[in-house]
Amino acid sequence: MNFANFKQSFLISNTIIKYSEFSQRQERIISIVILSTAAYNLSKLV
Repeated sequence: MNFANFKQSFLISNTIIKYSEFSQRQERIISIVILSTAAYNLSKLV
């Protein structure tokens, strides 16, 4: 494997890692929104 192939595969794997971190952060935000919405609805019921 020459250097250009190595550099390209490194860039691709780097992009995949960044995207997976971003999607994990999005999932965390979505779950926080869902939890706070549920807590708000529960507080309205009480």
